[in-house]
Amino acid sequence: AAIGGDTARPALAAALAIEPYHDTRSVFARALVELGGRAELAAPLAYYLGVPDPPSDGLELAEKADILHWIGGPSAGDLMRLRRFSTSGVTVGVVLPHGSVDAGLRVVVRARTLDGRPGELRVGVNSGPRAIEDRTRDVPKAAPRLDPARAVQFNVNTVEARELYESLPASVSLMPASAVDLVVYATQNVEITSLVLVPLTQEGPVPKQER
Repeated sequence: AAIGGDTARPALAAALAIEPYHDTRSVFARALVELGGRAELAAPLAYYLGVPDPPSDGLELAEKADILHWIGGPSAGDLMRLRRFSTSGVTVGVVLPHGSVDAGLRVVVRARTLDGRPGELRVGVNSGPRAIEDRTRDVPKAAPRLDPARAVQFNVNTVEARELYESLPASVSLMPASAVDLVVYATQNVEITSLVLVPLTQEGPVPKQER
């Protein structure tokens, strides 16, 4: 990466998919981002974000590579709405990555508190379809409804952006690659920069069908 050797991208991607050590995964992933990697990062990042101890910089790297929408995150338009309107309530659309959902689903967020005081962030699966006009409007027409039985809560305590993760309730059942609307509410002192919804996975190499 330091010498700009982008011909190493295929080898780095192959190594990332089977690397057992978390710190080295981060090294490979960061090198790929620096070399302009995109598509080859999507499956490994989505998979590793679902393992019991996910990377601490997965969303940061996905933001830099502009692949959030490929790993269970919002499109560019919904990402903008998420960042602007989370404190008043906003609905964002994501597509759940391919993979088994039998183990459950995880929400990963990257957020910080603006004033150093503890804040809260809640993310849930929308109980009903989002209005068509809300998919195209820059400003939400109305505050969405958050169903506590289909939501998780995050405690945000640091002024530096951190990646936090929680599993959705077991009652939330979705199909792989399905389009999902997530409802997000944050307290006034919380800033959220990104989020993804991924299937929970087991530690180990990225399955071949995921690449």
